[in-house]
Amino acid sequence: MPKIKRGYSCFEDITWKERIRENPVQKIKRWVTNVRRTYHRAKYGFCDFDVWEIDSWFLAVVPAMLEHLRNNHSGFPDAIYDYYPEIDRETDEDGEKASQKWNEILTEMITIFDELYPYEFRGISANHELTPKEVRQRREELKARGFELFSRWFFNLWD
Repeated sequence: MPKIKRGYSCFEDITWKERIRENPVQKIKRWVTNVRRTYHRAKYGFCDFDVWEIDSWFLAVVPAMLEHLRNNHSGFPDAIYDYYPEIDRETDEDGEKASQKWNEILTEMITIFDELYPYEFRGISANHELTPKEVRQRREELKARGFELFSRWFFNLWD
């Protein structure tokens, strides 16, 4: 089942404990900051908060977009037949095998980018059996594989 909300907000997020301790001046400053960030997001497509952590923004937004594409696509890239010769264009008349392979590719990208973010809460850092060096190495391997797939299929990420 697809996640209902899965993306990235430019709003300054605070806990309910911080909200209780917040004085009226701090609330107004936070509100003004949120309005400014929302305006920038609407005008430019990003806000300064996005720029400060481009990696977090990318790893939150792109997997959600890929998941939406996977769940709602109506076709598949023709290049699937070139990259995967085991899928024969003549025997795959209705494109079922190619469409299934496209779903697998999108799922792999989603899984890899999801495992990379957020680092502290799940994925490879949650594995307590790994040393910090092994975690960094695993993250680099995942990043390399994820961006290899992303760059290979970049011009095919459309519906």
